[in-house]
Amino acid sequence: MKNLKLVLLFVAVTAFSLNSFSQNQNQQRMNRGEKMGNQNGSGFGIENRIPDLTDTQKEKIKAERTKQMKEMLPLRNELNEKQAHLKTISTAEKAEIGQINKTIDEIGAIKTTMMKKRAQHKQNIRVLLTEDQRVMFDMNSSKKNKKHRKGHMQSRGADCPR
Repeated sequence: MKNLKLVLLFVAVTAFSLNSFSQNQNQQRMNRGEKMGNQNGSGFGIENRIPDLTDTQKEKIKAERTKQMKEMLPLRNELNEKQAHLKTISTAEKAEIGQINKTIDEIGAIKTTMMKKRAQHKQNIRVLLTEDQRVMFDMNSSKKNKKHRKGHMQSRGADCPR
């Protein structure tokens, strides 16, 4: 009976600790999102990364961002479809290398188009900025890319080849 009480107490304390830890993690994620996002909580936060944006600049950047998202959505969808198709044909009982290569080429073409659109979008934003703002924008863009690459490498593992 005494052991049962101790076990129940241990389980209750453990459950309470895990629940508190989980709530703390969720709160930290929310706080990070608020820091990264802008005032309306959109999460893009370009206003926080570029100093002294005018309201006109903010509106033009927002319009440019919306235009970019509308252009990229069908490309992302098509890319996902091609990647799923590649997986399907690559794992077929009798895989045709010609069909696999064709799909790989199609995926490469979509990725090239997406990269070009991202580069154009970045240049469209840069045109709207003053020289000081442009420097900050460029510096923050490179930091963002480094963080993404670093996290990507860590998730793959050190011994996993590229």
